[in-house]
This record gives sequence, structure tokens and C-alpha cells, in this order.
Amino acid sequence: MEVAYGARGGSFSGVAGGMDLRDVSTSRTAANAPTNWKVTFDPATIETIAPDGQPVTVTAHITPTSDAIAGDYMVSFTAPGKEASGSTEIRVRVETPQFWWIVGIVLIGATFAGLYWVFRTYGRR
Repeated sequence: MEVAYGARGGSFSGVAGGMDLRDVSTSRTAANAPTNWKVTFDPATIETIAPDGQPVTVTAHITPTSDAIAGDYMVSFTAPGKEASGSTEIRVRVETPQFWWIVGIVLIGATFAGLYWVFRTYGRR
């Protein structure tokens, strides 16, 4: 599971290895993500995966929309090729930045402190 904080996004690395007995040529990798999410790959294309056991690492940079609701989302990746193709799915968790949790706790504490002061000052007379 990968974690993305709001519109800041996150990265996911995957490895494509030469486990076949021949070269595998691929086209552009693709992702199926929720609407308006931005997914970019580094490298954008893999020309050939050689059978010599040297894996190729592909990093997907996933950026949710700025108005994404906190929760879990599925993102699927595909790498089509002439000889073979592959796909995988990952779960991306969008979380609220910790700053807002702290602000909420401070506001609740300030509310209770204010109520305490009101009842202490204007309580039974």
C-alpha cells in the first residue's frame, strides 16, 4: 500500500525482470487511476527487457486531485508488449495531512477551556 497526502502525491517502484528466455519489447506503460489523478512513469517507456537477469525498475509517480477524499483507492498498471504483457494493481491511501489533526485537537481543547471559563465565571451565584 502506498500513501499519498492530499495533492502532494507519492511514488511506487516496480521491477520488470528478464525471466523469459528471449528479449521482450514493450510499449508505453499505462495506468488506470481515478478521474483527474496524475500518473507519470520514470522511465516513460521500456524498449527491451533482456533475458540476462538484469531487471528494469519503473517508478510511478501518483498525484491525486487536490479535492480527493481521504480513503483507499485502487490504481492498476499495465505494460503491454509484443511477446508478453503484464499488469498489477496497488492500493493507494489518501490521508489528510497531520497538521489538520493537530488543528482539530487544539480547537476542541480551546472549546472545553472556554466552556470551563464560562461556567466558572458565570456559574451559580
